[in-house]
Amino acid sequence: MTPINLALATSRKREKVILSRCVERFYNPPLDLYPSRLVVPLATSFASLSGQGMDKDFLQNPHDRMFRELFTRLDSAAGFLREVIPRAVSERCSWEELQIVPGTWVDEEFNEFESDLLYRVPMQGGELGLYVLLEHQSTPDRWMPLRLLIYMTRIWQEMRKQGTTDGWLAPVMPIVVYQGARRWEVPTSLGELFALSDEAREGLAPFLPAFEYALFDLSHTTAIPGGIETRVVLDIMRAVMQGREAYLKALEGASGPMQEMLNEERTALLIEKLLRYALLVDSKASRLDVKMILETSPGALKEKTMSIAEELIQEGLEKGIQQGIEEGMERGLCAGLRRSICRLARIRFGDDRQIAGALEKISDPMRLEDLHALAATARTLDELVAALR
Repeated sequence: MTPINLALATSRKREKVILSRCVERFYNPPLDLYPSRLVVPLATSFASLSGQGMDKDFLQNPHDRMFRELFTRLDSAAGFLREVIPRAVSERCSWEELQIVPGTWVDEEFNEFESDLLYRVPMQGGELGLYVLLEHQSTPDRWMPLRLLIYMTRIWQEMRKQGTTDGWLAPVMPIVVYQGARRWEVPTSLGELFALSDEAREGLAPFLPAFEYALFDLSHTTAIPGGIETRVVLDIMRAVMQGREAYLKALEGASGPMQEMLNEERTALLIEKLLRYALLVDSKASRLDVKMILETSPGALKEKTMSIAEELIQEGLEKGIQQGIEEGMERGLCAGLRRSICRLARIRFGDDRQIAGALEKISDPMRLEDLHALAATARTLDELVAALR
């Protein structure tokens, strides 16, 4: 069903609701007292108003989505992780065999927790391999150790449920990649969350869970590990949080590498996603500034930027049309109800002048529906006027 047909069908459905509510509360009135047509804006032959080209998740969570776009690429993830994980461990891992493990675990109290990304890599000296939990954060979270503990517990429970560990657990290393501008000054270990004096902490240490997560703070590091695509993407994600000048400077500096990566099959799609992110993300720089920087590059980067910008404009227009249809439906419903209430007042009480002005100030369809029913059941006009006060 098209949006236009859906709008009309919804309008008819609401008309029937109005009618049925009135019938339940009073005698069967003449059908012509009810609005039979609602004012709905017309649209002509739009192929789609749903914004199929625009990923809603990308709009709502651009940072998280760009992070996943980068790190679901196994070569990009491997290049980054092998440099972030302690060398003594990294050298024992077979990074060419890195795999992504789907990671969703449900808890009755905490509802659903879904890790950003969970990897498994074979490791010498570890028969079950090494699991790496990679979390993305754009704001500091004091409760990150507890969140990670919940994730890790779910992972171990799933291992046990599957019965593939032969009575053992595989190690899980949590890593948090922080994108924000503020310093990460919250606990990085679970032990820091316990409210204990030094003496009590020392005495209870053997009996309390304790672990630390590795923190990679983009905003306070000079060198970003990994391949060229990882460095470019994370540098732009970092600069978004650091103000207009830093963001535009990062885009300008990245335009050359992005131009090259657009011409490579391995990285072309990632750079298209990065351009979309750069144009959509909320930053101190205007979208016009961003567009102008990217379009100063010759060749494929300029053409791709212009293409994506035009696509986003069109999708924005279509989204606006859809919103207009919905708003128009509600306005049309209200206008029809006001007219019908006035007509009922004229037929039953011979006058609608005392209520017409007050009705124009009411824009809540449900209240107008109640007033519509009252207009047909009220014994006097004063009763209807009192309800409008």
